[in-house]
Amino acid sequence: MKTKLQILLGLSLGILSMWWATKNTDWNQVWLFLQDVRPLDMAIVAVLFMIQQFLRAHRQILLPPSISYKNSLLVLCIGFFFINTLPARLGELTRPILLKEIEGLPISSGLAMVFTERLLDLMSAFVLALLFLSFADIPQLDDMWATRIAQGAQLILPLAMCTLIIFIGYGHRLSRFLPQRFANTLLPFFDTLKKQRTQLPIIICSTVIIWGMTPFLFLFGASSFGISLNYIDGIGVLGFTMIGMAAPNAPGFAGTYEASFMAGLHVLGLKQESLNFAFAFGFHWWVYFTQSLSALYFLATEKISFSQMLRQMRVSSKA
Repeated sequence: MKTKLQILLGLSLGILSMWWATKNTDWNQVWLFLQDVRPLDMAIVAVLFMIQQFLRAHRQILLPPSISYKNSLLVLCIGFFFINTLPARLGELTRPILLKEIEGLPISSGLAMVFTERLLDLMSAFVLALLFLSFADIPQLDDMWATRIAQGAQLILPLAMCTLIIFIGYGHRLSRFLPQRFANTLLPFFDTLKKQRTQLPIIICSTVIIWGMTPFLFLFGASSFGISLNYIDGIGVLGFTMIGMAAPNAPGFAGTYEASFMAGLHVLGLKQESLNFAFAFGFHWWVYFTQSLSALYFLATEKISFSQMLRQMRVSSKA
């Protein structure tokens, strides 16, 4: 019942978000903007995205024991495909299920790996948000508020980075000082990093490179539509899309991704609605297409049944 409610909520929010994103667009202009996309820039977006996938697969083998790189890439690509395709983030169980089927890894270990990876990514997103607030040019804010926000973020940024480094390196020891319920929630994260302590520098460097690359996808995507964004702007749009993807979602994050993407462009002072929507829509589904191709390749070559995966996820979600 809870899952059905999440799906219904995700579909409703997706439809409402898509309406908001398109209510002021001229569809003829949108079509023209999509036709005029620069192929080279979009090709670079696809290449950068796949490099990120390769780096994520490498980071993934550092978290649980005894996983080959090929299987790590397979699990990652198929897992992200299901996450990006199924509503209400039902695909999150894909990677633990595949790791059990292919590598014999217990579901609990797979879940711990996914939890650890997600927490590392959340920390990275927090640092990027502080970078954006520290250096972004936000036209909607008057100079006084912009200065105050930037100064506050610049003060918090180094403190936050030091805190996160200590948290990652010594969290297992410090967990005894945390409230018991909170410490128990973070236990899989602490245990995973404790077991892989010698790999921590590589794990952290991989995470920094992965997230440091991400704004460049938005820069080249913007360039393909004739829009000029800088690196900090790319961080801002990334942050808004992450908010959209965190909400209950329709299949493919349809609607919520476009709406949050356009909200980010509005904050940066870009007001041409039809161009903004063309950029958001084109970028979203081009990246989805690129990611889907990598997953479909592994589904076909490894003869993994799509319907069987759905059944296993349904059973696991009820367990």
